[in-house]
Amino acid sequence: MNCKPGDLAIVVSEQSPQHTGKVVTVVRAFDRNSWICTPWLRTTRGQPIAWCDCALRPIRDNDKEDETLTWAGKPAKEIA
Repeated sequence: MNCKPGDLAIVVSEQSPQHTGKVVTVVRAFDRNSWICTPWLRTTRGQPIAWCDCALRPIRDNDKEDETLTWAGKPAKEIA
């Protein structure tokens, strides 16, 4: 699973485009593959959503190299 309790995560679900990009806090497991998060977001019918792990992208501090540098390349030093 990508997420763990206490993580901040961004919703990346294509099934719920109205919530895509929202930031949630992962609270606890709902079942083997999904999470209860706060704020408790709802479907268009008003039902609360337990988010599938694949619908969330965790936000964590990372000591590794930023992935952006992989596709964008490192900036060149400015020559004065």
